[in-house]
Formats: sequence, structure tokens, C-alpha cells
Amino acid sequence: KQAERGQALLATQKAQEEAQDMEGLQARCEEKQQRAAELERHLAGMAQAYHKMVQETRSCIAERWQIVREIRELELFNERLHGSLAAWKDEQEMQQQARKTE
Repeated sequence: KQAERGQALLATQKAQEEAQDMEGLQARCEEKQQRAAELERHLAGMAQAYHKMVQETRSCIAERWQIVREIRELELFNERLHGSLAAWKDEQEMQQQARKTE
């Protein structure tokens, strides 16, 4: 009977150890799940920030190209203006020469 008691005691101890191991595993599993949830929230925030940054970058690029187009339009206008001014000066000189020869 004492041997049976010893075996029962060992079996009880082993069951208690296994129960403690299971509790420890359960606690570690819960910690890991909490950490995974934290990381998921962090990644979601990073994804939102990245999306916002991409939108802002696209907006800046579009604005830059608009400015480049406007600058080119102003350059073309300036070239036409210089051409008109040169033609006007030539016309003035021709009229002045015509008056001198009269």
C-alpha cells in the first residue's frame, strides 16, 4: 500500500507540475497575444502614416508640375513680349529714318 501511495503521490505531483506548466504556457500565450495586438495597432498606425505621406508626396509632385507649367507659360509670354518690343523698336526706328529722309 505504501508503494501505491508513493506512486499516487508522484502522479499527483506530476499532475500539479503539468498544471503549473500549462498555466505558465497559458500566461505566456496571453502575453504574446497582447504583444501581437500591440504590434498590429502599431503597424496600422504606420500604414496610415505611410498612406498620408504618399498622398502628400503626390500632391507636392502635382503642385510642382503645375508650377513648372506656369513658369513655362510665363517664359513663352516673356519671349513673345520681347519679340513684340523688338518689332516695335524696329518700327520706331524705321519711322524715325523715314522722317529724317523727308
